[in-house]
Amino acid sequence: MGSNNKSVKIRILIGSLDVGGTETHLVRLLPELVVSGIEPVIITLTHKGFLAVELEKLNISVFSPPMIIRVLQRFPLISRLTAPLGTLLYLSFVFKRYSADISCFYLPTSYYLGMLAHMLTVDKSRTIMFRRSLNDYQRDRFFIKLFEKWLHKRVDMIVGNSQAVISQLLATEDASPDKLRLIYNGIKYPQNNATVHDVPLIRQELGIDDATLVMTIVANLIPYKGHVDLILALSQIKEKLPDPWLLLMVGNGLERRPDIIQQIEINNLAGNVVCLGQRSDIEQIYLQTDIGLLVSHQESFSNAVIEGMAAGVPMVVTDVGGNKEAIIHGQCGLVVKPCAPNEIASAILKLANNKVLRDQYGKNARSRVMEKFSSETTLENYQDLFGTKKVREI
Repeated sequence: MGSNNKSVKIRILIGSLDVGGTETHLVRLLPELVVSGIEPVIITLTHKGFLAVELEKLNISVFSPPMIIRVLQRFPLISRLTAPLGTLLYLSFVFKRYSADISCFYLPTSYYLGMLAHMLTVDKSRTIMFRRSLNDYQRDRFFIKLFEKWLHKRVDMIVGNSQAVISQLLATEDASPDKLRLIYNGIKYPQNNATVHDVPLIRQELGIDDATLVMTIVANLIPYKGHVDLILALSQIKEKLPDPWLLLMVGNGLERRPDIIQQIEINNLAGNVVCLGQRSDIEQIYLQTDIGLLVSHQESFSNAVIEGMAAGVPMVVTDVGGNKEAIIHGQCGLVVKPCAPNEIASAILKLANNKVLRDQYGKNARSRVMEKFSSETTLENYQDLFGTKKVREI
């Protein structure tokens, strides 16, 4: 691939850099890839997003569409046709203006429009689609399913972030086994031996005393993340939990979820639930957490789960996507059925009333992250994917 000093130029297409699992993953990974010989350019389909500043501080360029396209995207009746066409023209211009060795597509819309721009401009870059969710979004969308199968035959490689994703691509989307690759998310675990309650800053900020049992769910408040299931589960066991107890909900979107607010009020949980919104100090929050929760109806491979594990937090997760690839049931957490408040309630109660079990699961969870889901392992897999190891060795 060239001489020792040749970097690998990569275009990364994504909807935006607002806070989310995929976006956070990229912001953590890219600075380390730059050091190893990657020259990335981020191309968003809508706006730059909250996390763009972190990359721009490192001189990583982030491009977003012209204002006219962003305005069109705000009007559903107009944007259904004109915004995708405008975005496609914008991408075609960027592809022509900024050459690359590799084009990476994160999330479905980036895949559709990015591959079309790649073909329209007769672009010579190698193409990689990163599938970071199960294909539930294809349900009842026959054209989308056919279109993705068509694209799968033309893209050079497909990377999944869980075995569940890889298995689905093989079983239901006719993806070629030769094109598939599994790369798990990685996490930088705390380098010291910090454990729950060692860092009291969050508890001080929220006025939580050391005796309070703290549970945390880190997930944007969108329906499939299962927040209503969690509230219903807690309503069943609120009198059986150690007193006092508190649920911290970390994530965007509460203003669009009156159903969650209603369930909190109906079940008299207002004094036990704190909505923190978007936060950048997830590690510190987890270090104050006794039980971590992720009760999604669908998932690929969750950063939130391995972040909690890295902080030594026992997790209760639903059996969807790659959750049980991260959490070994009965060793570093509990895996329950999705959409099942009764099972969620039982699992929470089991951990809430047994500190010895929580401590053991938390210790095992941290060890598992260090062994299998470290940022070092993920970085090495990406270096191999992009060919930077070969560049550095030549």
